[in-house]
Amino acid sequence: RIQSNLRISRRVPYLVVKNKGDHKPLNVGAMLLITETKAPLGRVDGYFFGSVTNPHYIVRLADPEMQAPQGIGLSFIVKFTQPIKEEDLYKRFHYPTGYEYDLIEEESECGPMEVLGRTSYHPSTS
Repeated sequence: RIQSNLRISRRVPYLVVKNKGDHKPLNVGAMLLITETKAPLGRVDGYFFGSVTNPHYIVRLADPEMQAPQGIGLSFIVKFTQPIKEEDLYKRFHYPTGYEYDLIEEESECGPMEVLGRTSYHPSTS
């Protein structure tokens, strides 16, 4: 017998962002900004791997109604992002509850990134 007490509570829009630069992978929680306007696009919520060292990012949009055109330039503030060392990135996916996050205080632009597409995630509650 299958029993479920789960329901969809709200729809959360996401984008897939491709890293086209030479910077190291960004931490989950990194805030991405639209370079031209410095408006917040959203936070890195996860990874969609092409490779561990150059992943695509799953970005949860700051504004669910936002329309981000494909190919738009993105940047980030280092204060909210520390790049992840490759060995730590492997640890994160093998031991996700044991990974700790650090922050540093500088501002920087990331290399070119590209918005690949829009998707929706349906968090559920019990």
